[in-house]
Amino acid sequence: MTSCRSSDGPSSTDGANDSQVAIADLVDLCAQQIESALNEALDDVAKLSEHVIWAGQSVTDFQVTANAESDAESIDPLLKEVLTALPQVTDAINHVVTELQFADRMSQRLMNVTGNLQRLKRILNTEGTELSRDDWAAFMLELRDSFSMDAERRLFNSVIGGAANIPIDDDVGPVPPELF
Repeated sequence: MTSCRSSDGPSSTDGANDSQVAIADLVDLCAQQIESALNEALDDVAKLSEHVIWAGQSVTDFQVTANAESDAESIDPLLKEVLTALPQVTDAINHVVTELQFADRMSQRLMNVTGNLQRLKRILNTEGTELSRDDWAAFMLELRDSFSMDAERRLFNSVIGGAANIPIDDDVGPVPPELF
């Protein structure tokens, strides 16, 4: 992501345009901060995923080996204890996988926020043009339509819909939690 102005500062001496450039810079900063934090989180999730996959495969391998050995008349008491704990380990691994799916969903939502901030930056960075109400309404519709989840569209409609004078989807009601 690049800065929305050169190091020489705003190209216009108009106060309103200077304000637009300053707001665009702030929007750019916010987008870059979100993107940076998100990339760090995604790296951590990728590493965690590798460990979970390894642990899950290890549990499966151990269960196969233990089941093959369980036909023997005497199973070591420690092995019995481990076999008893394996379902709990498997449940814990499945829980981690579910949490990773939620983290992935959160990252998608934050990437959408970053994209919307970048769209706003482009609008604010357009020098020499004043944004009309129609252009703003079109921008708001584009933002609303960029949301992939109903909960995001409902939140948009409840917070911005009426204030932006854009049509609100009648299908959108209260925001229920989405699982996947």
